[in-house]
Amino acid sequence: MRERKEMTTPLGRVLGLGSARSGTLDFFHDRVRALVLFFLTPYMIVLGVWLFGRPRDYVVNALGSLWVAAPLGLYLVLTLLHMRLGMQTIIEDYIHAPGYKVTLTFLNTVFYFGLAAGSFVALLSILARHSYG
Repeated sequence: MRERKEMTTPLGRVLGLGSARSGTLDFFHDRVRALVLFFLTPYMIVLGVWLFGRPRDYVVNALGSLWVAAPLGLYLVLTLLHMRLGMQTIIEDYIHAPGYKVTLTFLNTVFYFGLAAGSFVALLSILARHSYG
């Protein structure tokens, strides 16, 4: 039986440094999000072009349809999450001062939740005003 070689230094083994053991799952989730966005983005572009210049009531009625609101909600979730994770990666890779890194990560998260909350409140208010009878 072959002996398994460790890829960490002796100091790294003592300190317990190494893989966080979540990289593969994060990579998989990124690819699933990318695949879903690959199909949703053209749909959203076509929807935007179709609704451009139409009267407000027409747009509200179109966005109030569950056939439009459901993909729009999913698109909002995925694009906002993609935005937050991408910005978090940039902060982690390029900001080296610990205080700035923590502050920017916090602001990034607050911005994400604020944007998500505003987007979903708007979408839910459109759905609440739409009549389904």
